[in-house]
Amino acid sequence: MFTQEVRNGFDMAGRSAACELPAARAGCRGFVCVYPPRLRKDLPRVDHPDSVEMRLWHVRRFEIPEGIVHQHFGEEQLIASEFVELDTLEAVENLLANWGIDSGMSRAPWRTDYPL
Repeated sequence: MFTQEVRNGFDMAGRSAACELPAARAGCRGFVCVYPPRLRKDLPRVDHPDSVEMRLWHVRRFEIPEGIVHQHFGEEQLIASEFVELDTLEAVENLLANWGIDSGMSRAPWRTDYPL
């Protein structure tokens, strides 16, 4: 379960949370990052109390060669990259649990070694 600090970051600052994972491949490092919902710009805004705007959580898991973690790199250099959209925080926590990831280990990306 995400810590209260991380939950507050999601709710109050729209801040993502990340953690490092054991990599399945030698010479690589693994990471996961959870991005809280943001207003979808591709949907028209409807100012009506009954309107429902799709807000999705995004989860990104990938591995990257150790030598380029602190360098600028492109999408094509990510290994085993997965991107999942979910509609609730509970679904995010379930996904992470299914992947064997303890969501309680997540922190703000700059407090980890997550490649920004």
